[in-house]
Amino acid sequence: MKKLNRWILGLFIVIIGLASYLVVEANGSSGQFISMSHSGVQHDLFEEHEEIYLGKWLKWTGEDSPVIKNVNIYTDDGQLLTENHPEIRINTYVDESLTTGVIYNKADHMQLISKYKKAENYQLKSNDIMLVFEIDLLNPTYQFNLDQFEIEFELNGRLKKQQLIMKNFIFHQ
Repeated sequence: MKKLNRWILGLFIVIIGLASYLVVEANGSSGQFISMSHSGVQHDLFEEHEEIYLGKWLKWTGEDSPVIKNVNIYTDDGQLLTENHPEIRINTYVDESLTTGVIYNKADHMQLISKYKKAENYQLKSNDIMLVFEIDLLNPTYQFNLDQFEIEFELNGRLKKQQLIMKNFIFHQ
């Protein structure tokens, strides 16, 4: 009888431990970025201005705050937009003040722009984030085929990726 009681007690402890682990794991690793704004700019602005800053408001749904490791941009054929693309360059930043919409006259907004943080290795400080795309159009005839961006982030020691759509990011007239 004592052996059976010990066996049942041991099994009960293992089941409780496993259930506790699964609950903590499920709650601790949940969360995703949700797009809260539509961002777009007219192509004509690039003819008058060298760089344009475009803000995109995102909301993080998890309880734990991730570290954004990298932001990658992809074309509609699935190709990664690289740093040395001959027609367009895009750098990503975070605006902690959450105020960037569209900035096309850099000189008038240097105080705000100088406070941007690099998106790479950025620790989220709140559930709201303004991701800023600094766009430098090198070829005025570039056909905008940017389809989505991917956020690589680390949460509870695990590296994760999430894609978000960026259709109609830059409009032609």
